[in-house]
Amino acid sequence: MQANESTSKPSYWWQQDGPAAESCSAAPEPGQTCPICRQGRLAYDSLFILTCKACGYVAEGGAFT
Repeated sequence: MQANESTSKPSYWWQQDGPAAESCSAAPEPGQTCPICRQGRLAYDSLFILTCKACGYVAEGGAFT
């Protein structure tokens, strides 16, 4: 067995390599372009849920007390 084979990092289909993987971990913010339709802007609705009015995408739906 060679040393290179034992130290190789496994890759998975849901993990991306490169700068795109780093930017995906950033939390969505109000005013950003919708990542789904790229037409609308993310904004809070009356229930304080960050959504896109153009396509209905829900960027974050958590709540706190």
